[in-house]
Amino acid sequence: MSQSHGPISWKENVRKDAASAALAGVYVGILGPFIGLVAAKTLHASVFLIAIIVAAPFIGNMLTPLWVHWMHGKPKIPFVVIPGAAARSLYLLMLLVRSAPEYAGVVFLANVFEASSGPGYSAVMERIYPRKLRGRIMSGVRVARTLVVIGITLVAGRVLDHWGYHEVFAAAGICGLAASFIFSRMRAPGDRDELERQRPQAKRGDAWRIFRSDHAYRRFALAIFVYGLGNLLISPIYPLFVSHTLRITYAEQGILSFVSSVAALAGFLFWGRFIDRRGSVRCVFTCIGLVAIKPLIYFFAPNYIWLIPAAVIDGASSAGIEIGYINSILSFSPPEMVPAYQSLHASMLGIRGVAAPLLAGLLVTLLQAHHLGFRPAFIVSAAIILTGLVMGRRTRWRA
Repeated sequence: MSQSHGPISWKENVRKDAASAALAGVYVGILGPFIGLVAAKTLHASVFLIAIIVAAPFIGNMLTPLWVHWMHGKPKIPFVVIPGAAARSLYLLMLLVRSAPEYAGVVFLANVFEASSGPGYSAVMERIYPRKLRGRIMSGVRVARTLVVIGITLVAGRVLDHWGYHEVFAAAGICGLAASFIFSRMRAPGDRDELERQRPQAKRGDAWRIFRSDHAYRRFALAIFVYGLGNLLISPIYPLFVSHTLRITYAEQGILSFVSSVAALAGFLFWGRFIDRRGSVRCVFTCIGLVAIKPLIYFFAPNYIWLIPAAVIDGASSAGIEIGYINSILSFSPPEMVPAYQSLHASMLGIRGVAAPLLAGLLVTLLQAHHLGFRPAFIVSAAIILTGLVMGRRTRWRA
């Protein structure tokens, strides 16, 4: 896990970052579209077990203040690689999993570890890439990952229909471990860590002091919190709806993921330039406006064909939000405060990410008690997302 005190070529880091992202694309392309569907369709998991799976990354987000504390004055790359490798190695246990609780336990732990790499990743990106090019570089690296995802999802869907998830998910874990190894070979400037060691370490309350003192960031964070609550509210409901109501196959889910990945590829190319020209905050809220359309499509959908435009929206918007979040934090934060801002962002993600899936379980229970099915939940979701968008109009757009 490399750091350096001498000249570092950001182009060399781009090559390693892209290679790591390509292998991560295999990992994401196999797991991402099918984790929830396997739980609902094959293992018949309850909405609460699926909610636990959905909430896991956000529990990891809530642990980020500890990672920020441990990272102070140390090389940042290990804080990306170690939790990432731990998460990916857990999928080897899928060879032994046979029940819904076992499955949920493995995915829960893996997602907690995976999410813990967030503060380190933001700090690494801030150190290794020039500010003026960062948006385009990060979007380009994600293009490499998305190209692989596009190729793997169609195959993965068909394989899961015939073979099952055990060996397939374990193979994904091996590819993810290889991606972590390549990322560990990137080089970050060691002089920044030495300067950081010379400053007093941030206190645990510093992140929330940022929330009180940085008014522009507070408006941004609150709007994102409300949007995320609405978006995550239906995350456990999607796999239940498509498996029990629309009865889609893994191959059909693979097609939807393929469409979403193609849209994400175009999105990374578009949003990277959009951020460099018009700002990351504007990018985030433009994408949130698109996200609000997705649950409305699900509300009216009679079959999986109707979900294709929703997949386009999902891919394009998630690409913009992914790189928009990171660049927004870097825009609001002074360079030396990036981990603290990331910690605050992750903590708020964690709060809403734990609350929303659990609320989803209660909402589904209420809807089933009145024999209303899953569809009304999508209207509730859209209304909350639009509320977050309206709140975001007060945010400083040029950040």
